Amino acid sequence: MPSDKARLYVALYHWALLVAPKNENNDSTGMRYHAKNAPGQSTWVFEEKPTSITATNMMLVRFMIGKINDPHALAAKLRQVPVVNENLDWNCVNWLKSALALIAQDTSLMGISTWKWQTVRAASMQHCEQKTAQGRFRGEGNFDTSKVPTFDLLQGKEMTK
Repeated sequence: MPSDKARLYVALYHWALLVAPKNENNDSTGMRYHAKNAPGQSTWVFEEKPTSITATNMMLVRFMIGKINDPHALAAKLRQVPVVNENLDWNCVNWLKSALALIAQDTSLMGISTWKWQTVRAASMQHCEQKTAQGRFRGEGNFDTSKVPTFDLLQGKEMTK
């Protein structure tokens, strides 16, 4: 678990919440919270898992959406987010939307934060489309591929190109 001073990120196109340390380095790890397909099944399950926060082929972009006051309480709250298997249209995006709504109800969990789903989704999609157009994911351009492109929604600016 990251230290008490941590940041919360959203990942695209498979959507997840990533809790990462405030001050990252190449050895930093975080926790990933998300709904994912159960291996070999067509059902969804909740997963919380320690993860590297360095660039991978699977993590295209990140968005800093909040500063965490209590990572342990946040984790407990995320374990309460329902996973729905009775609705074929339900997916990881629905889980994230529900997670943000649940977190927003408890103001003690987070410091400065952006929880409005429409804001998070629109900014995330726009930034990912911009990176795609720039050739970031095709190996074109002059990008530091050892870092995940990160946009800070709280300050409205890119942190990592």
